[in-house]
Amino acid sequence: MMRDYWDVAIIVYLSIATLSLIPTLLAILRKVKLNPDGDGYDKSPHFNDEEKERLKQHYSRIAGTLFYWKNQSEKYRTFKNYSIFWTIIVSICIPIISQLIGKGHSNWFLTIMSTHAALILGIYSRLKVEKNYQSFRLAESEFYDLRRELLDTPLKLATSGEQISNFFEKVGTLRKNARKSEIDNTPTIEDTKDKKQ
Repeated sequence: MMRDYWDVAIIVYLSIATLSLIPTLLAILRKVKLNPDGDGYDKSPHFNDEEKERLKQHYSRIAGTLFYWKNQSEKYRTFKNYSIFWTIIVSICIPIISQLIGKGHSNWFLTIMSTHAALILGIYSRLKVEKNYQSFRLAESEFYDLRRELLDTPLKLATSGEQISNFFEKVGTLRKNARKSEIDNTPTIEDTKDKKQ
């Protein structure tokens, strides 16, 4: 009879673990849309028509990058949340369940929980989930902060004639930093070797 309880516990655990992974799988498979541009450049009182056109063209060129940053940050955010949730649950449950272990299926249940937690932690650390989430989210956020600054208080960026060029330069620097961060946070075989030595 006790064996049946452990079978049910294994099925329930695996079902909940799988179902709670769905948001991460959806973030990987489904693309998140960018927020609407709003009035943006068209209604800005600070720029003439030629400058507005330059800004709109620039935005159309960077929109793909923003789309990528947003999707990457969403993917890493959902897996980060999944990881935090399950490592907390497992770390609380294992000491309690270990007191109830007998033979057979109770051991399997504990093994499944431990393996699940180990997989999560391994993926989390190897894919550098926290760093990637932060870098993609920060890059996206910084772009929109710069854009708001340009539209709301352009004189903070530079004098009247230099604002747009200064904005383009800052966005270029932001893209370089985001790319560098992305490359630095890419897992490599060497990362694995360094940990083993």
